[in-house]
Amino acid sequence: EELRIPETVTAIGARAFYSCVSLKSLNLPEGLTAIGQGLLAYCSSLEQLTLPPDITSIGSGAFTGCTRLGNMDIPGKVRTIGEQAFRGCESITDIVLPDSVKIIYGKAFYGCVNLRTITIPSSVQRIGELVFKDCSLDLVALVEKGSVAYEYCDENLVDIVELIGEDTSEEEDENPFGL
Repeated sequence: EELRIPETVTAIGARAFYSCVSLKSLNLPEGLTAIGQGLLAYCSSLEQLTLPPDITSIGSGAFTGCTRLGNMDIPGKVRTIGEQAFRGCESITDIVLPDSVKIIYGKAFYGCVNLRTITIPSSVQRIGELVFKDCSLDLVALVEKGSVAYEYCDENLVDIVELIGEDTSEEEDENPFGL
């Protein structure tokens, strides 16, 4: 049900917990710097996970099929989100990617049917194919105009794009007559 990995562990192999269907909660050690390929794939009962602060990459298929995994904080050092990393994570509703993220690989959020909002920083330089395929029709991407993410969402029919980082305040009319 719950697993605590000792703080002395600094690396965990690919698919280490693959299809552990009874695992509900996992505490990863602080010294971990990467979430390996398929690490928790198909852990269908996993609900709670806190990622260590020094994680720099989330591997391909890391959380694929974790249908009960809810929202989580993506640490501020993550640079890459692997292919199909969160595919089929049906319970995720909101994701905020930190400014450290540079690459989002293909199908990263494919099938996240309840994903309603995702914040993608302007630091993202590359986004793969089908990242938001089969996500909620109500998906709102929070992006900056002119960024790679803005262009991607526009080209891939993410219907609602709400801009951040823009000055939306209205300027007052300067009327020389005081009217």
